[in-house]
Amino acid sequence: MLLGRKRVNFNISEKVLKKNKIPVLLEHEPWKRCYSISRSREMEKWYGNLLELVKENSQVKKSLSQMQTQKRTVMAKIVLLSRELNENSNGNAHDELDSAKEEIEMLNGKIDYSYERLEQLPGEIENANMELLKSTIKHVYENIAADEGKLKKVNETIEDKRAELDMLRKERDELSVKVDSMYSFMHNTVGSKEMEKLDRKFFK
Repeated sequence: MLLGRKRVNFNISEKVLKKNKIPVLLEHEPWKRCYSISRSREMEKWYGNLLELVKENSQVKKSLSQMQTQKRTVMAKIVLLSRELNENSNGNAHDELDSAKEEIEMLNGKIDYSYERLEQLPGEIENANMELLKSTIKHVYENIAADEGKLKKVNETIEDKRAELDMLRKERDELSVKVDSMYSFMHNTVGSKEMEKLDRKFFK
């Protein structure tokens, strides 16, 4: 927390936030601009968590698709090996068939786990997204509170400078009138030629 930054006692209902149908913030341009301008450690933590979950969700979907394709290939192989074993009594096919069945069991386990993760991940993503949103709102209001204080001081400084500038303008006008009056007196009294001599003497 920056020095002088006011901590905000933050408490907002998740139900209220959920009603607004908040998108995944990583893909939300207004949030991305806000994050690029200013962020807290808490925001960075939840950003990292959410990013990992979104990546995992994408990777699990990709992996699941690959495993399903692989399973279809192995199943087709099992059909061929079973036919080879039953129709041609090919002894070599037996070992290959056992190996293929083991591969199917392994794939089934991984596929089941992938489906389980795909059921869990949306909730985990929503939770991380909500925490990121809450930490963002908290940070934004802390910044607003701090910046409003700075803005007040800047406005006060501007007013002080404006008053000082007004005084300087007044002094300038008074001096200008004074100098003009004195020049007018001298010009009328001694004449322009003598004024030129005096100017050269006093304003070398």
